[in-house]
Amino acid sequence: MKSTPNRLRLNVLLAGLVVALTSGCGAGATPSASSPTATRSDTPALTVAEDLTFTGALSGRMTSAGAGDAYVCAATGGSFVAGPILGEVGGQQVELNITKLSFNGPGSYAPAGVSFDAGSDHYYPATAAAGTLVVGPDLQSGTVDIALAANSNPTSVVAHVHGAWRCPPGA
Repeated sequence: MKSTPNRLRLNVLLAGLVVALTSGCGAGATPSASSPTATRSDTPALTVAEDLTFTGALSGRMTSAGAGDAYVCAATGGSFVAGPILGEVGGQQVELNITKLSFNGPGSYAPAGVSFDAGSDHYYPATAAAGTLVVGPDLQSGTVDIALAANSNPTSVVAHVHGAWRCPPGA
């Protein structure tokens, strides 16, 4: 049977497809080949040094952190927002968020608007407890010294955090 130009093109196309589909079959990893390392999908790729010490119900030290999803660190329109900043405390992931709606530039503020989430627990400044949030002149770092309440009881101090925070590079 005589091949037509269309049939010839179809045979060439099929042969190329067969080669593409079968190349690599049976080619498994060799002992010298390195395989990619699995990482947690919620672990930030870029981190910065943090120095936050927690005591009480949330206990341990956050020494580094990175940007979480929908991360922002900016002062705009009389507000300051930083977060989510993801780090680890006592082996569990902790998310720091800072939101100051009445922001007048670098300086010391009441701690309202600072929160930490660890697992299913939400930590925030305890009502009527002393505390401070400092935003540094670079608008990218500062300090906290906050008595923390958790979940639905704003008057009960269950933890304390103090130390330096820093905005990580954006994702």
